[in-house]
Order: sequence, then C-alpha cells, then structure tokens
Amino acid sequence: MPKTIDIPDFDTLWKIGAVVGAMIFGYIEFTKELDLLRMEMDDANTKIEELVAKHIEEEEARFEEMQEQVKWYQRKKKNK
Repeated sequence: MPKTIDIPDFDTLWKIGAVVGAMIFGYIEFTKELDLLRMEMDDANTKIEELVAKHIEEEEARFEEMQEQVKWYQRKKKNK
C-alpha cells in the first residue's frame, strides 16, 4: 500500500502561519531596535568626543593663563 500524506486542517496551518509570522515580526523589530541603539551609541560617542575636545581646549587655555600668572609672580619676586 502506498503511504498517504495527511494534510493538516486549516486551523493548524493558520496557527503555524501565525507563529512563523510572529517570529518574523519579532526578528524585524529586534533588528530595528538594535540599529536604533547603534545609532544612539554613535551619537553618544560623537558627543563625548566633542566634549572631551572642548574640555582639552579649555584646560590648555587655563594652563597657559596659569603659566602667565607664574611668570608674572616670578618677575615680581626677582624685582624685589
């Protein structure tokens, strides 16, 4: 006797389709969120780099000002 393949009824096919669809939808949403997080991390890294560069510039300016003050005090001390 030849073997026959039983075709599942519509209810079972619908459930399988719903599960597969939900898995695909979940994967798409997960990849969207992952891409969004990557973009936000890139933006945050850029902002951090900008703030660090600004801080370094401010510190260099402050250091130069302090050097000028030290020179002024050293000249004042030599003149006494």
